[in-house]
This record gives sequence, C-alpha cells and structure tokens, in this order.
Amino acid sequence: MNRANESRNANCEARHLTTTMPTLILFLFCLGAALLAYELIYPVLVKGSLSRLVVGDLGLTIAALGVVGTKFMGSDTQFNFGLFELGWLPATLLCLIAVETVLVPRYCRRFGITLFTPPQD
Repeated sequence: MNRANESRNANCEARHLTTTMPTLILFLFCLGAALLAYELIYPVLVKGSLSRLVVGDLGLTIAALGVVGTKFMGSDTQFNFGLFELGWLPATLLCLIAVETVLVPRYCRRFGITLFTPPQD
C-alpha cells in the first residue's frame, strides 16, 4: 500500500514537471526574444515610429511562433498556466502578450512614442 502511494506521488510530480518545465522554457524564450528585440534591434530599426514598432512586433511574433512551433508542433505538449493548460500556439501568444505588456510602454516612454492621444475638447 505504501509503495502504491509513493508511485502515485511520483507520477503526480512527474506530470507536474512535464507541464511546468515547458511553460517555463516557453516563457523564458519569449522574454529573451522580446528583450533582444526591444533593447538591441528596435532602437536601431524602429527608433521613434509607432508604425515601425507595430511591424517589428508582428515580425517578432511570427519569428517566435516559428521557433516554438518547430519545437512543439505535433507533440502533445501542454503548457500549464495554473488554472488551465494550453497548446503551443495560444501559450506562445499569451507569453508574448504578457512580456510585451511590460516592455511596450517602457519602450514608448524611452523613445517618446505616444500610444494614446488625449481627446480634444
């Protein structure tokens, strides 16, 4: 009976690691790709243009989806986000959105890009 419980606990821990580790790897990849873009590439290519920033973000998203898709497409890997699990495509998009939510306003302040214009009265 004791061995059965140990085996069940080991299976539970293994399941947790197999869904948590890919999520961590995915998040760190998205963070690294976005930091590379926002700290090294965009200051040279985008500078102070919002339209160029949008095009650059589209390129970043396509590149990230390509890399992650190459690694995880066809596998049944699920990415665990605590309350829910996602496949590789929505998980990648969610991670990029989370990372860019922090980086975009910071970049815009740094280079004087206005995201929203106040309404004129």
